[in-house]
Amino acid sequence: MLYKAHLELGKSLCMLAQFSAAVDELERAIQLYPEDTDARELLPLARKKASIQASRAGSGKDAATAPEEPLSSGQIDDLVKQAGALLAARDWQGAIPLLEKLLAAKPDSWTFLSGMGDARFNLGQYALALDAYQKGIRAIDAANVSGDDAAKNNSLAHMLGNEALAFLRLKRNQEAIAAWTREAGIDASPVAHFNLCATEYNTGNFEGALDACDKATVTDPRRADAWFIKGALLIAESKTDQNGKVRAAPGTEEALKKYLELEPNGPHAQDVRDMLQYIGSKAENTDRKPG
Repeated sequence: MLYKAHLELGKSLCMLAQFSAAVDELERAIQLYPEDTDARELLPLARKKASIQASRAGSGKDAATAPEEPLSSGQIDDLVKQAGALLAARDWQGAIPLLEKLLAAKPDSWTFLSGMGDARFNLGQYALALDAYQKGIRAIDAANVSGDDAAKNNSLAHMLGNEALAFLRLKRNQEAIAAWTREAGIDASPVAHFNLCATEYNTGNFEGALDACDKATVTDPRRADAWFIKGALLIAESKTDQNGKVRAAPGTEEALKKYLELEPNGPHAQDVRDMLQYIGSKAENTDRKPG
């Protein structure tokens, strides 16, 4: 439950002597679940400690000016659990202070950097998300980790995919394409190939888009939009002979009919029917070689 995430975060912040922030979390826990006794018992103590800290800050004796004690392994474990709970609950803003603490302790942790990137991205802070993902990618690249390490590859693919999305939101399309190209090289799923296909198509690199669409339809033959883009790309290669007969590129009719098979009432269904009518049901092939 979400209130438990706020309760546990409040406890962790008390352990870290961040009492003002702890008060906020405990109050949120009580708002979500007024019957909770743990939060109600801890809240008065947190308020008292927060008041003491505030008075020290006013007199120039703020403990925050002193060097912070390094986190113990137990504190790090607690913060990891709480940050994970908040990320799972999609409380992106709540997770950021914890991730900042974790990164202060372990600045090269690609797990923490990936989490920070996810939180920033989902808050629409794309430049900050991009910074976190790029640091995480560099950390993996610099680590002496086996190339067949599944956890590393999964983390790397996740960050590359989201790095590409952040680039796209920032209208840095070529850098998005580069990130998805690298992701596609390490991730067997069709997502990277399709994202690459769609972005190449939208930026006018039709040859690259067709290659990516071919790979996306092979790895996931039921991805209708990949068949649509492939069909639209091949339509552009259709030719009209001297008798006015359309000669379609190989695979055009197959791609378009596959889209209709998968999405007969999909958003592109009428466009696909129009394209099929244009090439004719018995369209001849051009000399273009497949692949």
